Amino acid sequence: MSKVIKRKKKTGKALLAIALVILLTAVILLGALAGAAFVVAKGPAKSESDRLCATFAEKRFPLAGLFFSADELEASLFYMPPAQKNGEISLSENYQTKLHYINDASSAWDAVVITGISPDDVALGKKNDGVADAKYAFGLTGDVDAFIIGDYISYRGEDGEIYCFCAMGDDGVLDIGAKTLYEAANSGYLWGISVDRVLIAGGSPENSLGGGYSSRAAIGQAADGSLILIFANDRGFYPSGITYSELASLMYEYGAVSAAAIRAEGAFYADGIGQLGSKSENGFSLVVKGGAN
Repeated sequence: MSKVIKRKKKTGKALLAIALVILLTAVILLGALAGAAFVVAKGPAKSESDRLCATFAEKRFPLAGLFFSADELEASLFYMPPAQKNGEISLSENYQTKLHYINDASSAWDAVVITGISPDDVALGKKNDGVADAKYAFGLTGDVDAFIIGDYISYRGEDGEIYCFCAMGDDGVLDIGAKTLYEAANSGYLWGISVDRVLIAGGSPENSLGGGYSSRAAIGQAADGSLILIFANDRGFYPSGITYSELASLMYEYGAVSAAAIRAEGAFYADGIGQLGSKSENGFSLVVKGGAN
Protein backbone atom coordinates (compact mmCIF):
# COMPACT_ATOMS: atom_id res chain seq x y z
CA MET A 1 0.00 0.00 0.00
CA SER A 2 2.80 2.42 0.89
CA LYS A 3 4.43 1.87 -2.53
CA VAL A 4 1.18 2.80 -4.26
CA ILE A 5 0.94 5.98 -2.20
CA LYS A 6 4.55 6.88 -3.03
CA ARG A 7 3.91 6.31 -6.72
CA LYS A 8 0.86 8.58 -6.57
CA LYS A 9 2.91 11.27 -4.83
CA LYS A 10 5.63 11.03 -7.46
CA THR A 11 3.04 11.16 -10.27
CA GLY A 12 1.39 14.19 -8.67
CA LYS A 13 4.74 16.00 -8.37
CA ALA A 14 5.58 15.19 -11.99
CA LEU A 15 2.23 16.51 -13.22
CA LEU A 16 2.66 19.67 -11.11
CA ALA A 17 6.14 20.20 -12.56
CA ILE A 18 4.81 19.80 -16.12
CA ALA A 19 1.97 22.21 -15.39
CA LEU A 20 4.42 24.80 -14.01
CA VAL A 21 6.65 24.44 -17.09
CA ILE A 22 3.62 24.89 -19.41
CA LEU A 23 2.44 27.93 -17.41
CA LEU A 24 5.91 29.48 -17.40
CA THR A 25 6.24 28.87 -21.16
CA ALA A 26 2.86 30.50 -21.77
CA VAL A 27 3.86 33.56 -19.70
CA ILE A 28 7.15 33.85 -21.60
CA LEU A 29 5.36 33.56 -24.96
CA LEU A 30 2.77 36.16 -23.99
CA GLY A 31 5.53 38.47 -22.83
CA ALA A 32 7.39 37.98 -26.09
CA LEU A 33 4.25 38.66 -28.12
CA ALA A 34 3.51 41.79 -26.11
CA GLY A 35 7.10 42.92 -26.59
CA ALA A 36 6.92 42.29 -30.34
CA ALA A 37 3.65 44.22 -30.55
CA PHE A 38 5.20 47.12 -28.63
CA VAL A 39 8.19 47.18 -31.00
CA VAL A 40 5.88 47.25 -34.02
CA ALA A 41 3.64 49.89 -32.44
CA LYS A 42 6.47 52.22 -31.44
CA GLY A 43 9.08 51.25 -34.02
CA PRO A 44 10.34 53.26 -36.99
CA ALA A 45 8.07 51.58 -39.60
CA LYS A 46 4.99 53.82 -39.52
CA SER A 47 3.08 51.72 -42.05
CA GLU A 48 3.37 48.62 -39.83
CA SER A 49 2.45 50.62 -36.76
CA ASP A 50 -0.64 52.00 -38.51
CA ARG A 51 -1.62 48.50 -39.63
CA LEU A 52 -1.31 47.13 -36.10
CA CYS A 53 -3.29 50.06 -34.69
CA ALA A 54 -6.10 49.51 -37.20
CA THR A 55 -6.13 45.77 -36.50
CA PHE A 56 -6.47 46.38 -32.76
CA ALA A 57 -9.25 48.94 -33.37
CA GLU A 58 -11.20 46.78 -35.82
CA LYS A 59 -11.00 43.70 -33.60
CA ARG A 60 -11.66 45.72 -30.44
CA PHE A 61 -8.57 44.30 -28.77
CA PRO A 62 -9.09 44.96 -25.02
CA LEU A 63 -5.44 45.92 -24.34
CA ALA A 64 -5.08 48.22 -27.37
CA GLY A 65 -4.82 51.20 -25.02
CA LEU A 66 -1.45 49.93 -23.80
CA PHE A 67 0.03 50.47 -27.26
CA PHE A 68 -2.02 53.30 -28.82
CA SER A 69 -3.98 56.33 -27.63
CA ALA A 70 -7.77 56.54 -28.02
CA ASP A 71 -7.29 59.21 -30.72
CA GLU A 72 -4.90 56.98 -32.69
CA LEU A 73 -7.32 54.05 -32.52
CA GLU A 74 -10.26 56.19 -33.64
CA ALA A 75 -8.27 57.83 -36.44
CA SER A 76 -7.22 54.43 -37.79
CA LEU A 77 -10.87 53.68 -38.61
CA PHE A 78 -11.57 56.96 -40.42
CA TYR A 79 -12.14 56.82 -44.17
CA MET A 80 -13.38 59.42 -46.64
CA PRO A 81 -15.04 57.60 -49.54
CA PRO A 82 -14.51 58.75 -53.13
CA ALA A 83 -17.38 59.99 -55.27
CA GLN A 84 -19.37 57.31 -57.04
CA LYS A 85 -17.61 56.10 -60.18
CA ASN A 86 -19.15 53.00 -61.72
CA GLY A 87 -17.31 50.78 -64.13
CA GLU A 88 -18.78 50.02 -67.54
CA ILE A 89 -21.77 47.73 -66.96
CA SER A 90 -23.65 45.92 -69.72
CA LEU A 91 -26.24 43.60 -68.19
CA SER A 92 -26.35 40.07 -69.54
CA GLU A 93 -29.30 37.69 -69.66
CA ASN A 94 -27.25 34.58 -68.95
CA TYR A 95 -25.43 34.21 -65.64
CA GLN A 96 -23.62 31.10 -64.44
CA THR A 97 -23.11 31.12 -60.70
CA LYS A 98 -19.95 29.42 -59.45
CA LEU A 99 -18.50 28.76 -56.01
CA HIS A 100 -14.74 29.06 -55.38
CA TYR A 101 -12.77 28.15 -52.23
CA ILE A 102 -9.43 29.77 -51.43
CA ASN A 103 -7.54 27.90 -48.71
CA ASP A 104 -3.80 28.57 -48.70
CA ALA A 105 -2.09 27.13 -45.63
CA SER A 106 0.57 29.86 -45.77
CA SER A 107 -1.99 32.66 -45.72
CA ALA A 108 -3.53 34.52 -42.76
CA TRP A 109 -7.01 34.01 -44.19
CA ASP A 110 -9.18 31.70 -46.25
CA ALA A 111 -12.12 32.73 -48.38
CA VAL A 112 -15.25 31.73 -50.24
CA VAL A 113 -15.92 33.52 -53.53
CA ILE A 114 -19.19 33.35 -55.46
CA THR A 115 -19.16 34.66 -59.04
CA GLY A 116 -21.72 34.98 -61.82
CA ILE A 117 -24.66 35.92 -59.57
CA SER A 118 -27.67 37.63 -61.13
CA PRO A 119 -28.39 41.03 -59.51
CA ASP A 120 -31.99 39.84 -59.06
CA ASP A 121 -30.81 37.02 -56.81
CA VAL A 122 -29.03 39.10 -54.12
CA ALA A 123 -30.84 40.73 -51.22
CA LEU A 124 -29.91 42.40 -47.92
CA GLY A 125 -31.72 41.17 -44.82
CA LYS A 126 -31.75 41.88 -41.12
CA LYS A 127 -30.12 39.03 -39.18
CA ASN A 128 -31.67 35.83 -40.58
CA ASP A 129 -34.22 37.30 -43.02
CA GLY A 130 -34.48 35.00 -46.02
CA VAL A 131 -31.45 32.92 -45.03
CA ALA A 132 -33.28 29.65 -44.39
CA ASP A 133 -34.56 29.54 -47.99
CA ALA A 134 -31.35 30.90 -49.55
CA LYS A 135 -28.75 29.05 -51.56
CA TYR A 136 -25.98 31.06 -49.89
CA ALA A 137 -25.75 33.76 -47.23
CA PHE A 138 -22.98 35.83 -45.63
CA GLY A 139 -23.20 37.08 -42.06
CA LEU A 140 -22.45 40.83 -41.77
CA THR A 141 -21.90 43.08 -38.78
CA GLY A 142 -24.77 45.11 -37.36
CA ASP A 143 -22.40 47.98 -36.65
CA VAL A 144 -23.33 50.10 -39.69
CA ASP A 145 -24.13 53.81 -39.99
CA ALA A 146 -27.08 53.50 -42.38
CA PHE A 147 -29.09 50.96 -44.32
CA ILE A 148 -32.08 50.72 -46.65
CA ILE A 149 -34.28 47.65 -47.04
CA GLY A 150 -37.23 48.39 -49.30
CA ASP A 151 -39.08 51.37 -47.82
CA TYR A 152 -37.36 51.06 -44.45
CA ILE A 153 -34.47 53.46 -43.80
CA SER A 154 -32.31 53.61 -40.67
CA TYR A 155 -29.31 55.82 -39.95
CA ARG A 156 -27.25 57.42 -37.22
CA GLY A 157 -25.56 60.78 -37.46
CA GLU A 158 -26.64 64.04 -39.05
CA ASP A 159 -28.94 64.30 -42.07
CA GLY A 160 -26.22 65.88 -44.18
CA GLU A 161 -23.54 63.40 -43.19
CA ILE A 162 -21.65 61.69 -46.01
CA TYR A 163 -21.74 57.90 -45.92
CA CYS A 164 -19.67 55.33 -47.74
CA PHE A 165 -22.65 53.60 -49.31
CA CYS A 166 -23.28 50.51 -51.43
CA ALA A 167 -26.75 50.03 -52.91
CA MET A 168 -28.65 48.15 -55.59
CA GLY A 169 -31.06 49.97 -57.88
CA ASP A 170 -33.90 48.43 -59.84
CA ASP A 171 -31.72 48.78 -62.96
CA GLY A 172 -29.48 46.01 -61.62
CA VAL A 173 -26.44 48.28 -61.25
CA LEU A 174 -24.51 48.36 -57.96
CA ASP A 175 -23.88 51.96 -56.87
CA ILE A 176 -20.87 52.45 -54.58
CA GLY A 177 -19.40 55.70 -53.27
CA ALA A 178 -19.94 58.80 -51.14
CA LYS A 179 -23.59 59.70 -50.56
CA THR A 180 -25.62 61.77 -48.15
CA LEU A 181 -28.61 60.10 -46.55
CA TYR A 182 -30.91 62.31 -48.66
CA GLU A 183 -29.25 61.11 -51.86
CA ALA A 184 -29.42 57.48 -50.79
CA ALA A 185 -33.02 57.68 -49.55
CA ASN A 186 -34.29 59.34 -52.72
CA SER A 187 -32.58 57.13 -55.28
CA GLY A 188 -35.16 54.37 -55.34
CA TYR A 189 -32.77 51.68 -54.14
CA LEU A 190 -34.06 48.18 -53.46
CA TRP A 191 -31.50 47.84 -50.68
CA GLY A 192 -28.37 49.59 -49.50
CA ILE A 193 -25.89 49.59 -46.64
CA SER A 194 -23.03 51.76 -45.41
CA VAL A 195 -19.73 49.97 -45.99
CA ASP A 196 -16.15 50.12 -44.73
CA ARG A 197 -14.31 50.90 -47.97
CA VAL A 198 -14.71 51.42 -51.70
CA LEU A 199 -12.39 48.71 -53.04
CA ILE A 200 -12.78 49.23 -56.79
CA ALA A 201 -14.20 52.27 -58.60
CA GLY A 202 -14.42 52.87 -62.33
CA GLY A 203 -12.74 49.56 -63.07
CA SER A 204 -9.58 50.22 -61.02
CA PRO A 205 -8.64 49.16 -57.45
CA GLU A 206 -8.50 52.08 -55.02
CA ASN A 207 -5.25 53.17 -53.37
CA SER A 208 -4.52 54.17 -49.74
CA LEU A 209 -7.23 51.95 -48.27
CA GLY A 210 -5.59 51.73 -44.83
CA GLY A 211 -7.11 49.41 -42.25
CA GLY A 212 -5.71 46.36 -40.53
CA TYR A 213 -6.08 42.59 -40.67
CA SER A 214 -9.59 41.23 -40.14
CA SER A 215 -12.34 38.95 -41.37
CA ARG A 216 -14.17 40.75 -44.17
CA ALA A 217 -16.96 40.41 -46.67
CA ALA A 218 -17.18 42.18 -50.01
CA ILE A 219 -19.63 42.69 -52.84
CA GLY A 220 -18.67 43.66 -56.35
CA GLN A 221 -20.03 43.81 -59.89
CA ALA A 222 -18.43 42.58 -63.10
CA ALA A 223 -18.71 44.26 -66.51
CA ASP A 224 -21.49 41.83 -67.53
CA GLY A 225 -23.56 42.94 -64.54
CA SER A 226 -23.07 39.74 -62.54
CA LEU A 227 -22.36 40.16 -58.84
CA ILE A 228 -19.37 38.78 -56.94
CA LEU A 229 -19.45 38.00 -53.21
CA ILE A 230 -16.44 37.27 -51.02
CA PHE A 231 -16.43 36.07 -47.43
CA ALA A 232 -12.92 35.87 -45.89
CA ASN A 233 -12.17 34.37 -42.46
CA ASP A 234 -9.13 35.31 -40.39
CA ARG A 235 -6.70 32.61 -39.35
CA GLY A 236 -3.80 32.47 -36.89
CA PHE A 237 -2.68 35.15 -34.44
CA TYR A 238 -0.97 38.09 -36.19
CA PRO A 239 -1.28 38.89 -38.98
CA SER A 240 -4.70 37.30 -38.83
CA GLY A 241 -7.14 38.24 -41.55
CA ILE A 242 -7.24 39.97 -44.91
CA THR A 243 -6.37 43.62 -45.59
CA TYR A 244 -8.52 45.94 -47.70
CA SER A 245 -5.81 46.03 -50.37
CA GLU A 246 -5.71 42.22 -50.55
CA LEU A 247 -9.50 42.15 -50.75
CA ALA A 248 -9.48 44.72 -53.57
CA SER A 249 -6.90 42.67 -55.47
CA LEU A 250 -8.99 39.52 -55.01
CA MET A 251 -12.13 41.27 -56.29
CA TYR A 252 -10.20 42.63 -59.26
CA GLU A 253 -8.81 39.17 -60.02
CA TYR A 254 -12.36 37.82 -60.26
CA GLY A 255 -13.39 40.57 -62.69
CA ALA A 256 -15.04 43.27 -60.55
CA VAL A 257 -15.24 46.78 -62.02
CA SER A 258 -16.75 48.15 -58.80
CA ALA A 259 -16.62 46.70 -55.29
CA ALA A 260 -17.05 47.52 -51.59
CA ALA A 261 -15.93 45.94 -48.31
CA ILE A 262 -18.28 45.17 -45.44
CA ARG A 263 -17.34 43.77 -42.04
CA ALA A 264 -17.99 40.03 -41.93
CA GLU A 265 -19.60 38.52 -38.85
CA GLY A 266 -21.03 35.07 -38.27
CA ALA A 267 -20.38 32.58 -41.02
CA PHE A 268 -20.80 31.57 -44.62
CA TYR A 269 -24.02 29.63 -45.13
CA ALA A 270 -24.53 27.21 -48.03
CA ASP A 271 -27.21 24.67 -48.90
CA GLY A 272 -28.65 24.62 -45.41
CA ILE A 273 -25.27 24.25 -43.72
CA GLY A 274 -23.64 26.97 -41.63
CA GLN A 275 -24.52 29.60 -39.11
CA LEU A 276 -27.57 31.66 -40.01
CA GLY A 277 -26.46 35.20 -40.67
CA SER A 278 -24.66 37.31 -38.10
CA LYS A 279 -23.76 36.62 -34.47
CA SER A 280 -25.14 39.94 -33.22
CA GLU A 281 -28.80 40.75 -32.69
CA ASN A 282 -28.55 43.73 -35.04
CA GLY A 283 -26.58 41.94 -37.74
CA PHE A 284 -27.30 41.63 -41.44
CA SER A 285 -27.05 38.95 -44.09
CA LEU A 286 -26.29 39.17 -47.80
CA VAL A 287 -28.50 36.48 -49.27
CA VAL A 288 -28.13 34.73 -52.63
CA LYS A 289 -31.54 33.43 -53.62
CA GLY A 290 -30.63 31.69 -56.88
CA GLY A 291 -29.07 28.28 -57.42
CA ALA A 292 -25.44 27.56 -58.26
CA ASN A 293 -23.33 25.05 -60.12
